[in-house]
Amino acid sequence: MKSTIIQKQIVFFKVAWLQSYQGGEDDEAVLTDDETQVNLFERHDGSDGFNFLPTKSITEPEYQRYYIDYCGIHTRRLNLLKLKVDPDRARIHPICIVLIARKPQSSQHYIVGWYKNATLVAAWQDTEDVDGNELKYQAYAPIERASRLLPVDKRNFKFPEDTTGNVILSPTLRKEYVSDVWDYINQFPS
Repeated sequence: MKSTIIQKQIVFFKVAWLQSYQGGEDDEAVLTDDETQVNLFERHDGSDGFNFLPTKSITEPEYQRYYIDYCGIHTRRLNLLKLKVDPDRARIHPICIVLIARKPQSSQHYIVGWYKNATLVAAWQDTEDVDGNELKYQAYAPIERASRLLPVDKRNFKFPEDTTGNVILSPTLRKEYVSDVWDYINQFPS
């Protein structure tokens, strides 16, 4: 049955394929197509490897959040016009951010997790956590049940391969696909 609830927009972030997205040795090694291990932090800045690590920013230490980033070259500013919002707005809230990753030994991308109640910022952010570690992010979300990382064996919802870019905005996708994503996400309890 299709959703009849009007949903907020979705933004898809391409990330590396990891187990927990909480940093550390378990998440640093990513299998490539030839089954060799590559250190995530040698491939790129690796900030997407911490997407599900609860963190406190030095600028707002009273809040613990997920700081969300995607892999690839950062343009420093997202074009928010496709989301039909004022391009001068510094942030969009609420928005659903869905993480997709290419499965090892495959060319196919799958949904690996999401944040239903996220805030997307137009300009890429650099800050520090309360321990002095660098934080790079394009969005943040509260630590709550509306955020979910799927176990590796449950990552079976395919993403269309006819899309390009590391950030994909929902208006650029077929409406039926976006509706199917909402149906999929909403089957998990919040």
